[in-house]
Amino acid sequence: MRVERAGDVVRQVGTADDWNGVVWSAPDLDPVQADAAIAAQVAHYTALGHDAFAWKLYAHDRPADLAERLLAAGFEAEEPETLLVAPVDGLSTTVDLPEGIRLRTMRDADDVLHPGSGLAGLWGGGKVPAWRGKGIYRALAAHRARIAAERGYRYLQVDASDQSRPVLQRLGFLALSTTTPYEYRPSR
Repeated sequence: MRVERAGDVVRQVGTADDWNGVVWSAPDLDPVQADAAIAAQVAHYTALGHDAFAWKLYAHDRPADLAERLLAAGFEAEEPETLLVAPVDGLSTTVDLPEGIRLRTMRDADDVLHPGSGLAGLWGGGKVPAWRGKGIYRALAAHRARIAAERGYRYLQVDASDQSRPVLQRLGFLALSTTTPYEYRPSR
């Protein structure tokens, strides 16, 4: 996968099986630029043959009617998430795992962190429903916080579901904004 700047957006591009989408749009996007950016991304991902891609819309994104513009272009709103951030040095990095569970570090961390920004992202993480309530997600977040601290990152950022948000807030994360993934699926 790669992350690239394309005009007024930053997008993540991978194979059709990867998560693909717009992760940032210019803060001064006006209505004409927004429509052009949306059309350009639809054309780009469609040309790649991707069945779907997302546009991460943050509550502070402009223009104010960007959500309506995405819907008019064929996107569908998913469940909102909360953008949380925490200083790494204030987070617990103690990891207590249930019997039979282990955490592994990804082999190429540069592909999932933000080098040079002081900000590391917690992307992905889930568990089998039978393992909920056993502290595994908290342990995973603490494990990732320790790795971020070891690598010199100052802050951790995560777009959290309603299920993850309370766990992360108990660890010291603060809500800054919300984000709603808008999914484009041309095959529907």
